[in-house]
Amino acid sequence: MVEFQSPGPDLDAITGQHEVIRVKRSRLLDLILKLPLIGWTAFVGTFQVNALTNVIDAWPGRGGAFHSWLAVLSITSGLVFSILLIIVMINRLKPSHRYPDPMPNILAIIGAFLTVGLNLFPPVELGAVWSMVSTALIIIGSILSACVLYRLGKSFSVLPEARALVMAGPYAIVRHPLYVCEAVAILGLFIKVISIPSFLLLATQFAIQFVRILYEENILRTAFPEYRDYASHVPRFVPRLRG
Repeated sequence: MVEFQSPGPDLDAITGQHEVIRVKRSRLLDLILKLPLIGWTAFVGTFQVNALTNVIDAWPGRGGAFHSWLAVLSITSGLVFSILLIIVMINRLKPSHRYPDPMPNILAIIGAFLTVGLNLFPPVELGAVWSMVSTALIIIGSILSACVLYRLGKSFSVLPEARALVMAGPYAIVRHPLYVCEAVAILGLFIKVISIPSFLLLATQFAIQFVRILYEENILRTAFPEYRDYASHVPRFVPRLRG
């Protein structure tokens, strides 16, 4: 979680209506609340392991060894992210601030999981170039997401909650590196199932994610006074070119 440029009226109109409160949560309650995400991630991990096994069993596959290696890298990078996510969730810090209103939390959950629906669309016939582009985006996005998640560490949260403010590493380059890297991987998946319905789902998810970001910005400004200064000189999504 990170970011914001300046608290303009548009941001206040969206997030200012929702109160941010301090929260005191026991370790047991925090564990209970994160069990659903841990369980879901473990469930996804079993499918990733099964997919990896199928690729290896069918080696080298119809596309030859090169495409099989790309498939292995794609699945393995996603599996590494899933394993790291479980570890981070188990060890994360308890939140200090949250929204009592359910709306920010509901939007966060929808934004986090809506693109799972892309897997329900039938794959399209792609040429060799677009197939490699799609797989490369998934690999790059998944690997970078895992690196950012490792740096975010115990501050990670799906819901808009304040734990600890991370401003170093990739967070010194842009304020939302995890969202950016995940979007790269999602774009790769979208190419594999590209269609008007899948585009509408992707556009909806991106719009919800942006609103989710605004809620995170609001809670971080409330919890951490230094966040405003950090947000004033670190760009949101695109790194600044240094001359």
